[in-house]
Parts: sequence; structure tokens; C-alpha cells
Amino acid sequence: QISVMSLDSIAEVQIVKGVLPAEYGGVAGGQINVVSRSGTNTFHGSAFYSGQNEKFNARAFYSSAQQPVGTFHQYGGTLGGPILRNKAFFFAAYEGYDENVQQNLSATVPYQQIRNEILSALPFPETRTVLDVLPLPTEPIVSSQGVVDTRIGRWRGLGTRKRTENAPLIKGEGAIFNGGRLAVTYTRLRPFTLEPRA
Repeated sequence: QISVMSLDSIAEVQIVKGVLPAEYGGVAGGQINVVSRSGTNTFHGSAFYSGQNEKFNARAFYSSAQQPVGTFHQYGGTLGGPILRNKAFFFAAYEGYDENVQQNLSATVPYQQIRNEILSALPFPETRTVLDVLPLPTEPIVSSQGVVDTRIGRWRGLGTRKRTENAPLIKGEGAIFNGGRLAVTYTRLRPFTLEPRA
């Protein structure tokens, strides 16, 4: 998860603790400021990519389900430089990832006989709706005395987790009167996650 901004776009991290100056507001304890990088008089940039696929994934040791498959791609880069030499600069960064990975899942679910008993006791459409989304057991539950539970069993299978993020950062900075500088930064974080359930 990209929680603040891309690591490649961070120039400085400031930690202020104890009694804080008035400029930080009425916060007690501590304040952490993350300062983004700026453009300079020369163009500079970077790029990166990291990837995984099913060739590197292994089946969980205690799972009877098949080996999960999927891909994970993380990518991004930065670019900074002058707009007007010694007066105005720009800096842009982008980082994103795309994950589509199967995970081992397990759940305790009722056998068909118990489902039929529940439906006869509660003959409502809502009851069928709840029971229809539950899979049937794929393996029995055995007690420590060796007794097999005939009411409920364990379902094991695979589900696909999907996660994506596109996090741009754009910063413009310029010199203003009396040697001051004015900077405007735009950043966007909108992660998406779909977690599988049994």
C-alpha cells in the first residue's frame, strides 16, 4: 500500500516532538512532516519495476488446496527539471501496482442435510440466499476422539485477491519576491482491494 506518497518522491522527513510550536496547531505528542522532492536546474529522473508470478509462488504447507497462481506488478518513476532556469521548476512522480493473486481459503460450512433442515425450519427467501453463497464441505472435521462431524465440514479452495493503485504526484515550484519560494503540489491516492471470501 502506498500510504503517503511514492518513496522516490520523498526528499525529507521531519519529526517534531515534545512541546510543538504554534505553527503545527494544537497537536500534543508529535508531528511528522514528509517533504516532497523538487525540480532543479538539471533534468533528473528514475524508473523502477518489480514483478512476481506463479513460478515463484508455493502451496501453503498445511493446505490440501492446489498451488495458488497470480501476478503482482509494481512500477513507477520520477522526472524533475527546470521550467525557467533558476526561477521555476517541476517535479513529477508516479507509482502504481497491480495484483491478481489466488489465495488459499478455508471455512466451516454445513453439509447438504443440515442445509435442508435449516430451509425447512426457516422457509424464507433470505434463508436460501444466505445458504446458496456457501460452498459444500470438501473435507470432514474430525474431533480429537476420532469422531467425524456429520453436520459441518471444512471447505478449502482458492479465491482471487485483486489490488490496484495509481498514485501520481505533481509539484511546481517557483521563486517569488524577496528570495521566497512558492510550491504547489497535487497528489492522489485511491487504492482498490477486493478480498476473496469462502
